[in-house]
Amino acid sequence: MGAGASFIDVEELTEALEQDFARVVPRTPRGSLDVASCDRGKVRQVVDGANKRVEKRYADAWNKCAVVRGETIPAVDELRNACAALVEDFHEKAPRCALAADAGVGALVDMASHHGAALHEALERLVTRAGGEYVHGPQKAAERIAEKAKNDYDGDVARVVDVERATGLFDSLEDLNAAVSVLREASGDGSLTIRRFKDCFFTDQFKSGYRDLKVNVEVSGFVGELQLNLRRIKIVKDHAHKLYNVDRVVDEDGDEALYRAIVGLDLESEQVLSLAADGGQSVLGACGRISLLAEALAEALPPGCEVANVYNAGGAVHAHVRLGIADVAALARLRDAVLFEGSFETAINEALPRDASQLAEKLASESMRELGFDASVSRSGRCLLTNDRFLSPEDSESSPGAPPAEPPLLAKLRVDRAGVNIHVDRGAFMECYARIMMRFTRLTMHQREKLEAVRRASVAVLLAPAGGGKTFVAVQRVVQVLNEDPDATVLFVARNEALALFVCKWLVIASRKSAEHVVERVHVLVAPFSSGPRCVRVEALGGRRRLVLGEKRCDATTYALIVVDEAHHLVGDSSLRSELAELGAAESSLLFLGDVSQATSTISSPEEIARSLVDLPQDQGVVVATLSEVVRSTKRIVAGAAAFQLEAGRKAETSTHSASAGPPLVARIFTTSKGDDAGETYAREVVEALTAIRRQLVDLEDLDDRVAVVGPDEAFIEKLREPLGRALGGFELVDAATASAVLPRGDTEARAADAKQLLVVDSVDNMDGLERLVVICVGLDQVIDRGAGVLETRSRLYRAMTRAQLAVAVVNEALPGGWLEFLGRVELVAGGGYSDAAERGNRAETAADDVVGAVVEETSAPVATHGDATAVSKASSAPARGSDGAQEASPNGAVDAPVAEKAAVDADAATTPSEAEPMKVLQSIWDASAVAT
Repeated sequence: MGAGASFIDVEELTEALEQDFARVVPRTPRGSLDVASCDRGKVRQVVDGANKRVEKRYADAWNKCAVVRGETIPAVDELRNACAALVEDFHEKAPRCALAADAGVGALVDMASHHGAALHEALERLVTRAGGEYVHGPQKAAERIAEKAKNDYDGDVARVVDVERATGLFDSLEDLNAAVSVLREASGDGSLTIRRFKDCFFTDQFKSGYRDLKVNVEVSGFVGELQLNLRRIKIVKDHAHKLYNVDRVVDEDGDEALYRAIVGLDLESEQVLSLAADGGQSVLGACGRISLLAEALAEALPPGCEVANVYNAGGAVHAHVRLGIADVAALARLRDAVLFEGSFETAINEALPRDASQLAEKLASESMRELGFDASVSRSGRCLLTNDRFLSPEDSESSPGAPPAEPPLLAKLRVDRAGVNIHVDRGAFMECYARIMMRFTRLTMHQREKLEAVRRASVAVLLAPAGGGKTFVAVQRVVQVLNEDPDATVLFVARNEALALFVCKWLVIASRKSAEHVVERVHVLVAPFSSGPRCVRVEALGGRRRLVLGEKRCDATTYALIVVDEAHHLVGDSSLRSELAELGAAESSLLFLGDVSQATSTISSPEEIARSLVDLPQDQGVVVATLSEVVRSTKRIVAGAAAFQLEAGRKAETSTHSASAGPPLVARIFTTSKGDDAGETYAREVVEALTAIRRQLVDLEDLDDRVAVVGPDEAFIEKLREPLGRALGGFELVDAATASAVLPRGDTEARAADAKQLLVVDSVDNMDGLERLVVICVGLDQVIDRGAGVLETRSRLYRAMTRAQLAVAVVNEALPGGWLEFLGRVELVAGGGYSDAAERGNRAETAADDVVGAVVEETSAPVATHGDATAVSKASSAPARGSDGAQEASPNGAVDAPVAEKAAVDADAATTPSEAEPMKVLQSIWDASAVAT
């Protein structure tokens, strides 16, 4: 069994368990699990059989870490001795939080919300310092707290010391030993208060074979739990977690508990939301109780998002909310609700009670009454919560000496939100959103299939349309390789530095480890390729940490995996081929990422991508996997870019079912007069386009590193940069490489008050492989003539638009006969609704292919590979640029009208000869109200 076999084995085990549950639990006519009708004896048999298989996997996982060539490694005894010493020093029998003996679950949850964030900050610092991955767990649910207190601690809620919990994951026993040493250090210098250390690796190992180290740590009287573990054991535990949940409830609990155990998602928990109230009022004060805020959030959140933790922050004025996110589609729905529709804030405020009367109505729901609860409003304006199933009251409004209230009073709650609304900090949301998109590891089933295909192959080509997630899947593959073998080094190849730095940053965030520990095992190779692979280091500059490429070639090494991104631009590049040969690439696992529609030259087959860059044996198989789901961009962006996508890019098969519609694409096409300064004119139009997009995003002010202004080439960008900087004012304009190098701020790190917002201004080539929330495409159009430059223009338009996640604008001077001329013929449907099916039905699927084919047929100009291996030969005529940067129409005239019509069709809005009378066509993609006709 190879280094990575156990990972595959556990995934197969998980799939087998799901199939077994599907076999013994019937479904209702609507397709949901019918737990009430299942045979629990058969469910028990499934669980018992799976538990035996899990025991073997735990043993295998431990042996892979502890045994080398049949001998137990010294690190085992080192860890055993260190754990024994810590148990001796920290052996408090019954640690508990600083609460009264009769405190309820609500008091413990409130305490967790006040101190949980500080606890996690201290623990994460410890784990990452030791080179581990910090995994923030969700807050233990109130019903589980009550159940655990009752069953294990005689009802003492304060002894439940894992309400807030996290895991530190390590790839080797040596790394785990380092973490134990750091733990001892932190306790010695007073930076960490350890209440108890439990050694479940050696002395208290579980019967199932599961092992971990448990550390109970105190912050301001609140006690939480950190588990330290090996990644291989945690992978098995993730599979066994559902088994544990089902095992716990299958014999005695009700149908609902069993249903939740079988179906429940193991959600990833991330900080996503920062909430504030009007007038600087405390959010929790305005809501009454944390539980009420959590319930309101649960009602307002889109499907696939669940509340994991709610913390006090900012001097108890703000509330930070961590969510469990089921998939990228759920995150996109939340993004749109917060930024585009503004519906999320409205839903929260509608769900929260504004006074005691509304609270009483909410608490008096049918489900609450079934549990014995009742609610009413007192004369003093408080909501009184009672329950006739409790034997003694906690509080009473009765006079001294009077008999207890009937039924007993559980709580008196005051709520007064008159005129006070809760707001989402949308700037903080975007900061979290960008980080989560790179940290997210949950693949769709489609992505999982393709990852499995490339993982099993020695040489693989992964194809996908722009936004299809090929770099995301590649990052998951790299993380797998680095996690499976602690000695492995990976080489990432890209033609531009910006993409290489971006992927290194992505790896840092996805791995959840310290940047230094990640980048020391990743080398990059960028143009000029003859300079060889370079190392990456972390530097602090201007208050932010940044990634920097080393100046010299790295020492020679054998790479476990070589990834070549944007490989469609590098086909046949002789310099890269020579360098890869020198590095012995044919002996490494190889993964090439590509998209035919982004290429500026024709590619005969996917296999050509691999064989043109590495001298592979003739009998070497090349696995080709294709992703067809767009997971980055909105439906409108995908549909708008399809006008410039080649059929070879499989646009007919591209699926956007999990994407949101998003706002209409903004078009600003303007006319110029003789003597106009092109740079100044374009700068003004870019500002207008950005203003229009801000209106779409409910006047979003914080756009720090969320916007990219993309031009055709570096010469154009240089003429635009200065006037754009003056016109925008409050932004710092940076190139793509500078922005890619900046590491994100942590959950609790705020931007300096005097820091300007970053805005990327760069060429299409330098933006390849990157993405931004908003992309403004500037000056990319050209006349559709018989020149080979038409091929590059089509590619640039498609590549630039598909860099965007949520919003796109195109800014261009009017060019009769150009690719964008059709925008003068279209009009947005009233109401702004979008129909993907209608737009697909109206679209000419081979339009761009027809133009490209006509150009190739009409010109014999060869495709040349230049120094950067990207450009098509300009031997034939293409639109020239005047000294002021403006495009000039080619004297050769446009391609024949029928072909031009096919090329410019989008939503059945064909480009007709410029002298024809324009006819407006209704469609739902483009807002063309600012197009000069």
